[in-house]
Amino acid sequence: VSQLVRRNFSSSSSLNGKIQEVVIIGGGLMGAGIAQVAAQTGHKVTLVDLNQQVLDKSNARITDSIKRVAKKQFKEDAAGAEKFIESSLSNMNVATSANDALTSADLVVEAVVENMGLKQKLFADFDKIAPAKTIFASNTSSLPIS
Repeated sequence: VSQLVRRNFSSSSSLNGKIQEVVIIGGGLMGAGIAQVAAQTGHKVTLVDLNQQVLDKSNARITDSIKRVAKKQFKEDAAGAEKFIESSLSNMNVATSANDALTSADLVVEAVVENMGLKQKLFADFDKIAPAKTIFASNTSSLPIS
């Protein structure tokens, strides 16, 4: 039985630890949005894309969005807003390779193009690197994955 199948059917409580490290594969709009929310909620995040320019744009978009969220959530508390921004941004990392981040990932979310072959290849490759505790998730909107 492959490790991927064991992940799907595992009920061991030792594998149900707290999610602390999140790896998002795909730096487009959806991937960046998922990364932002994870960073804002205190998770260590690595956003991965093969294209550094995509990562740079995503990082800028995430920074701007976090600042907007802070402005709304901390209208009367400038210090709180600044702390929220600094904390959220300190949780964000970007990379053009997932390998280093996968070695300690608790959750991997793919947000790549809607290509089943690509998604399957990514999960098969990542399954060889990630620890057994890692949960794999897909952000697909139109492909059946069950």
